[in-house]
Amino acid sequence: QRKLFFGGLRIYTTLDTEAQTVAEDKLREYMLSDAFQKAKISQGAFVLIDVETGALKSMIGGVDFEDNEFNRAWQAKRQPGSAVKPFVSLAALDAGYSPGSLVIDEPLTLQDALGRDYSPQNYDHKYLGIITMKKALELSRNVVAVKTCDLVTPEKVVDWAKDLGIHHGDLVPVISIALGTGVVSVLEMTTAYATIANDGMYNKPYAIRLITDSNGQIIYQHKNSEIRAAPKNLMRILTYMLRGVVLQGTGTRARIKHDCAGKTGTTSDYKDAWFVGYTPEY
Repeated sequence: QRKLFFGGLRIYTTLDTEAQTVAEDKLREYMLSDAFQKAKISQGAFVLIDVETGALKSMIGGVDFEDNEFNRAWQAKRQPGSAVKPFVSLAALDAGYSPGSLVIDEPLTLQDALGRDYSPQNYDHKYLGIITMKKALELSRNVVAVKTCDLVTPEKVVDWAKDLGIHHGDLVPVISIALGTGVVSVLEMTTAYATIANDGMYNKPYAIRLITDSNGQIIYQHKNSEIRAAPKNLMRILTYMLRGVVLQGTGTRARIKHDCAGKTGTTSDYKDAWFVGYTPEY
């Protein structure tokens, strides 16, 4: 502790100050908007990761650090809602299904682990009949996600989530996991999606790249340690499906000039709203 405060250390972070400033301004702008005030939305969190290295380029843990020091980007564990559906799709792709595989969006009742009836509902309470797996992901059809999860097993879905980077979240392998009933942090969800964007190569996220002492001697230097977490071909197919979410699905408000893919997520009673997305770089 003494060395930290009196040793003349220089600590170099991965932060992109321009990106951080833009993100802070945008979050504050939304929180103060009439729509958010009316909906009583008072907090948000944001994480931006470099896909290739895992370097944290921007992180916001709340609207005002002086008002509340709790960091919602990594300390808060929240239900991700439909933002977990890509893990369900990945388990299906691994089992031999394809984006064009046909599924039926129809009323469904399954037995949960305790033998109770479980009847998932689509957010619009409508059913589209026969559709492709890609279209089901684009439109975030809950019934199809649960049916697929039951088919490939919840254990496989949770395994894939962990492989991609959710190491500290609490994801219980039950059929409702397909709708995001576990809890995760924004940082871990961002990390998992970064693994997809990086063709299945996992990088542990980091914020400190170099520390030197008062003489310029290196005390610490970050070393990248990429791990193959998923096959490249499955990641490319999943990205193709998630690109459809942004182009013509529930995530069209995230459509930008750059190549972009991602997934929306809304939890029960609209308590939390997510968008997790990526470009080839971030």
